[in-house]
Amino acid sequence: MKKILKNASRQVKKHIFSIFGLLLLIIVVIYITKFSINLNSIISYLNSYQVLFMIFLTIIGWVTIFWLGLRQQKINLQNEARMRIYAELYEYRKKVTQKANELSVLLLEMSLPFMLMESTDIINEPITATKEANKQWRDFLENLFNKQQEFTNAYLGFWIHVEMWLGMMPELEKAKDILFDECNRVGKRIYEYHNFLQMYSIKEYDWHKWNKAEIQKAAYGISDDFSDVASGYVDDFMGLIHNELVADILNYHKGTRNIRHIKNKVKFLILTKDGIIEHEHIPNKKNT
Repeated sequence: MKKILKNASRQVKKHIFSIFGLLLLIIVVIYITKFSINLNSIISYLNSYQVLFMIFLTIIGWVTIFWLGLRQQKINLQNEARMRIYAELYEYRKKVTQKANELSVLLLEMSLPFMLMESTDIINEPITATKEANKQWRDFLENLFNKQQEFTNAYLGFWIHVEMWLGMMPELEKAKDILFDECNRVGKRIYEYHNFLQMYSIKEYDWHKWNKAEIQKAAYGISDDFSDVASGYVDDFMGLIHNELVADILNYHKGTRNIRHIKNKVKFLILTKDGIIEHEHIPNKKNT
């Protein structure tokens, strides 16, 4: 940003020097004219106000050009700043999406390592098998915890930079608060889910005695809930940022999020400036 302002200052100085140079040239021309024609001709020109009128028009023209140049320079600076802010926020959003995808895979019911743990019973002695199965469970929980932390760090980084530039898009304050409240809500749900899974390995060493149906029930729906927030709402919010910052510059306005691969009508929740609302996806004829 400092570099942009420095370049703008240079442009302003160039315009000022141009105007002073033009005025100096006009004065020189007047004096040359004064000494190259007779006195009667000078008086005649002055009486008709032609010279003064030409000088006045020239000054007005250059002042107008100077003002238009400054105005355009200001617009260019604002547009460049908006593009840079959008690019910066887009990079943070990409990190959120990447970490969300990595975490959502571990939240699926099929990601629970029961099949892997069962395979240890086939290839190992009972004592060794139980020990190996518990290690696989702990590794899964550790991976889940680490991926959750990575996602939390990513969305907090996104949140900090959105807060930093919120003055450029004040109309998105409500949507921003709702988005990060939802991120905190689903993050708390994942944390409780992790603790619930960890409880089994603490209370009972033999994993064969665990209530697998209860564990699988706890996993049901949590991945979808997380994806709705970390992917859906984040995409919606990034679309709102696009429309506030760069839509006029790019002459492209992002519409409401739709699900292209679904060929039937379906309703789902989206994030807007005014809050979370229900949206009905109507597929295009090309998709039907």
